[in-house]
Amino acid sequence: MKEVGRRWKAFVCPSCRCVFRAEARHEGEGVTCPGCRCLLRIPTEGDVTPPLVAATQEPSVGEQPTPPSPRRRRKLRHDPNGWGDGGGHQRGGRTGFRVLLISGALVLAAVIVGVFFFTNLGVHQGGDMEKQVARVVIPPVVPVIRQADLPLEERSPSSLLAEIQPLVEKFMAANSVEALLPLVRNPSVAEARMRGFYRDGKVVAQGLSKIRDDVGLSIDGNAVGVAVLTLELEEKGLSLVKEPDGFKIDWESWVGWSEMPWDEFLASKPTTSRVFRVTLYPVDYYNHAFSDESKWQSYRAESIGNEQSVFAYAGKETVVSQLLYFSPDMKSRCVMLALKFPQNAESSNQVEIERFVKDGWIENVKTP
Repeated sequence: MKEVGRRWKAFVCPSCRCVFRAEARHEGEGVTCPGCRCLLRIPTEGDVTPPLVAATQEPSVGEQPTPPSPRRRRKLRHDPNGWGDGGGHQRGGRTGFRVLLISGALVLAAVIVGVFFFTNLGVHQGGDMEKQVARVVIPPVVPVIRQADLPLEERSPSSLLAEIQPLVEKFMAANSVEALLPLVRNPSVAEARMRGFYRDGKVVAQGLSKIRDDVGLSIDGNAVGVAVLTLELEEKGLSLVKEPDGFKIDWESWVGWSEMPWDEFLASKPTTSRVFRVTLYPVDYYNHAFSDESKWQSYRAESIGNEQSVFAYAGKETVVSQLLYFSPDMKSRCVMLALKFPQNAESSNQVEIERFVKDGWIENVKTP
């Protein structure tokens, strides 16, 4: 080695043949080769260093020189003097660590990029989904309402007629109390009334020609009134009431049932009132016990079919007369009244209206 200065000396790396300088004070110590980064031991003045180039043997006379073989990198062996000791191992270790570090950095970068990409993708997709959901207009759910579930006044006449037609046909064809009972309202109450009304137990079936749909239907709460033509073409009014189990015939209004038969009432002249279904007309007739026009208001009360007729009187300035008020355009009213004869009645066709029971001929009907 040639000393190039008092403090610096030149050295050659046995691994990469890099020439470098190192301070003389590092003799016998380790330094890192600036070329291959191997850890080298700087020899001292007494150390013997291996030659950098191996000696070659001169060829003999007539012998052809052997061409140099291609240079191959020699694997370093362990040097007992420490020249290049650990250099190859250190280099391989550092290279592996560097590769590992770079690979880890690349994997980490890939993970970060992936997380960022999928997060943004999810946000965009979520936003798109929200926009799509916002754009989708869900039509309102419209419940299906059956005609049968509507209040009677909101139903179409055709649906009402279609529902009551079978019931009316059976009722008009019934020829016994037993046949009528399943078709009427309150059969437990109506049975006794029917057996008293049909004294011989026989019911004359009138038959149905048609339900007159040309005159319209009358609706009052849960009651429906129709006009029917019998097989003899007699027109009569029939009332049906909507019950929880369907429509039922109001038999009492059909026959004009009263608490006492009219002929018995007129013959016995009871002073205790009985309830009658009548059609009431305002009249001016005052006689006998009801001759005082300032005290009484007079009416004519007719039974169903006008089979019986009496003059009925209500005291003026009473609740009864107020309830029996007739407007100028009213000619008659169907009402239920409690009638009785006065004491020592002089006439068999003049009665007192003791009580106004109800408007119409149907009992216990719900009003709108």
